[in-house]
Formats: sequence, C-alpha cells, structure tokens
Amino acid sequence: MKHTPFSSRALALLALAAFFCLAACSDASDTYIVNNIVQKNSEEKIYPVQTAELNEKITPLRFYDSSKYEVVEEQVPLGFKSGNDDIPYMIFDSAAAKKMLGQNYSVSTVTEATKKVEVTNALTNAKAVVDLERRKIVFDNYDAFFQKDLSIYWDPADIREKTFYMKIDSASNIAGSPVTVDWGALGLEMFIWKKGGGHYLALPLQTINDVFLANSSSYYLYNGKTLYKDRSDRALEAEYYTAAATGSRSQAFADFCCAELCLNFGLNYGLKTIHGIDIFSNYMEYFSSLGILDSLKSVDQMTFSNTVKDICEFYFSDGHSNYLKNSYLLGEDTAVAGTKISPFAKNYDANTDRYIGARNKKIGDDRYGTPVWCCPCYKVSADKKTAVVRFDFFIANFGTRERMISDTDIFDWWSDEYAGRDRYNPNKDTITLIHAVNEQIKEAVKTAAATPGEPKIENVVLDLSFNGGGALHAAAFVLAWMLGEGSININNQLSGAKMPHTRPTLTLTALLAPRATLLATKICFA
Repeated sequence: MKHTPFSSRALALLALAAFFCLAACSDASDTYIVNNIVQKNSEEKIYPVQTAELNEKITPLRFYDSSKYEVVEEQVPLGFKSGNDDIPYMIFDSAAAKKMLGQNYSVSTVTEATKKVEVTNALTNAKAVVDLERRKIVFDNYDAFFQKDLSIYWDPADIREKTFYMKIDSASNIAGSPVTVDWGALGLEMFIWKKGGGHYLALPLQTINDVFLANSSSYYLYNGKTLYKDRSDRALEAEYYTAAATGSRSQAFADFCCAELCLNFGLNYGLKTIHGIDIFSNYMEYFSSLGILDSLKSVDQMTFSNTVKDICEFYFSDGHSNYLKNSYLLGEDTAVAGTKISPFAKNYDANTDRYIGARNKKIGDDRYGTPVWCCPCYKVSADKKTAVVRFDFFIANFGTRERMISDTDIFDWWSDEYAGRDRYNPNKDTITLIHAVNEQIKEAVKTAAATPGEPKIENVVLDLSFNGGGALHAAAFVLAWMLGEGSININNQLSGAKMPHTRPTLTLTALLAPRATLLATKICFA
C-alpha cells in the first residue's frame, strides 16, 4: 500500500490534537497510536486483527485407526500465506475442536468483525480466549480447560477412558492462576481466514500441537505433501520420511520454527525456575543470552537440529529432555550429534552398560546364550515364596491396551532393538504387564493352596533399581497395585494448580495379602 506523506503543518496539527486529547483524558483506558498499533496508557498493545484469504490446499490426512486396526485417510483443507507453502494453517472451529479435544469443546462463531474467539469446555465451562487484537491466548483455568469426559480431575497424562484397570476414587482440585500464551511477542501470526464467503479462525498447525494438544498423546505432522496424525504406525512414520530431505528451509519457516519452539518451551517446560530461565520474559531472550538464537533461525536444518539437541541435552541437561526424531527435511537416518556434550549424559551410557552387564550376569536369562542377556520381568524364586517384578520404565500405552490384555507374549520382553536392556516388549505397557503379573501370582497362590505342603508366594519384590521414570499413571497404577489404593499429589508448575491427595484405586482383584518390598533409589517422572 502506498502512503501519502504528511506536510509539516499537518504533522504539527496532529501533534497538537494528540496533546490536547491526552491532556483531556487521564484514565487507564486512554489510547494512542504508534506504528499502526493502538496502545493503551497501561502499555498493553492492541494490534489490528489479521484477516487473510489464505491459499487453500486440500491435503490427505493419514492416521492409524485403533478401532479398525488400520491406516485410514481423510481430506482436510490447509491454508498457506501467499509465497509461503511450508507453514500450514488449520481451521479451528467447533468441528475441529471436537475432533481434536473432545465432544465437550466448542468454538465461538467467527465473523469479519471478530476480535476474540472463545474455545469452551462445556464440562467445566473453562475457556481459552484467542485474543486477535492483543495477540494472546488466555486460559482462565488451564487445568479445568483440559478436563476430559468421565473424569473428576485434571489429568496431566490425558487418560481418556475410565477402564477396569484403575479409577480415581476421590480427588480435590485447587485452581491455579490464569495462563497466558503471548504468541504476538514471538512474532507468530493467527488469522481470520476469509474462505468461501465464510470466516474462520486459522491457527498454525504447530501452534495447535503446542497449545491445545500438548496435554494429550495426539499431534499433527506435515511433510509438504501429507498430514499425519500421531505417527504411531511404523508404516506412517516411513511415509512421512518419503518427502524430499532438502536439508534447508526458507527463512520465513526458520523464523517460525524458532518462535514456535520458544512458545512450546514457555508453555510446556516445567523446570524454568531450576535453570534460571524464569528471569527472562520469554525464550527468545533466553536463547539470545546463550548466543544461540541465530542458530535456531538458521535456514540450514542441520544447524537448527544440532542447536535443539544442545538445548535439550546440554543446556537443560535434566535427564529427561532429549532430541528424539529428525524432521523430514533431514531424513530419518541422518545423524544429529549436537555440538556440546551433556554433563549428565557424559558417563550415563557407559555406566548403564556396566550396570546392566553386572545385573544380567547375576540374574539374567541365559536362553539366548553367551553373553547372558536380559533380566526377566517376572520371576519366582527357587523356594516359590518370592515373586520378583522388574521393569525399567513406566509406560502408559492407553491406545492399544484392549488388544494387549489378551496377548500371550506379555512376558516376551526380548527385542533385538533393546538387546541387553531389561525391558519387556516395547509395544506393551506397564499396566498390562502388572495386570498379567497379578493374574500369575493369584494363580500360583491358588495352586499352592490346593496342594498340601506346597509353598506359596509370600513376598513380592518390585525391582526398580534401574527405572528411569516415565508415565505418571503407570506409576500410580503400580502404587495402587502394591497398596490396594494410593495417594498422589500433583502440582502443575505452569498454573500453580494443585491436586492433593488424589486416590487411585484398582477394580481388579488385588494380591492375596503379599508383603511388598520396593527396591529403588530414585524414581523420576517426566
């Protein structure tokens, strides 16, 4: 748009008008205009609402349907700004919210004049307000907003069903403070999309992942051709990497990825205080102070990936944050080494191998010959009085448990991928394992009771000596299994909300009064 310059006289009159206006009005609602931004005296910036006719691209969405046990495909419209085809936007209306978050969610109607869009959870009446003028998303009650159906508490692990495995018997909830996502300060954009005579809220695909799906197991990936949901199927993961691994990206996409990474960490990383990050207003400032902001905005994908690995494994070095998967731009098998060595991980792998070797030599299974590999997940002592249960991670794989419970290979923990590691089949989960162990112990006790003089299981040893932590609900299940019921206290570092004395109880028949022994030095939950 061409701007006509003001004359010096017009500028003087404008200055006088502004002076008298500000002099005549002194309350907190006064406004003035700077660079096309309406700004209140309180320094709260109000921007013009961004409206755009995005370029529409009907895109295949592929995902694994666990109810059909197969990959299915749908067609969804993605929107792109002109000249920028690598940053996809999705329509976020009531239909999308119900599909992504649940049937309790709805999105307010959007028109050309809309300035705020409300996303509401009818179960709790909690709202997330997308303020297009202030360029913020505000959750009035973050924890209640993500509360699911059939649940009486906010669930950080997003347990999406109340099964016969475990239920929350009672819970209390102390609400936290409102949570604000300042996307405008990071340079991110959200639009009212004018499409087919209608108007829709258009959010960046990655923002939906980071803001609305961070508390669930769902996410969306786009490789320039196809949209994938969850990538839980190995065939879909292989498909994702069929896109061209160019190794580079546009500057606009690089800037977007950096901003989105800052948004993600700001909202979802819980150890900001420990690392001193909370003294910065946002992660842009933090990364700038480390001298790595330019690397995060590099158009070279390897430079970006190395820096992300450094952030997770060197700067954070918390034992839980790790670089997991490459972008399709690098390709699946391209090695990313980072540029720094984590103090935490420096000797971790060597110590792990040394410990596992010693443990396997002492109590490992020799079915696979020399060297002795893998300690069994469940084993009864020679005198038949002690059962030992052992696993190295708490895993909660809710999506496939109904199928897993009938599997006969629940104790088939061997896998070439995890050779030497004490893990059961990685496609299983802790709750299924414990359920199967429970049935084994009950059967053994029943058999012993029917056989005069036969010793019975009197002790259960839970060996967590090499357990690195994992899913909260898997740990809560094990706790309730050992005790019949158990109390857990949850504190949301983001909102300050507390759920003290939440009591998970089991509906499956508990053990027949064994004496439980816990072998563990430390358990951490990510």
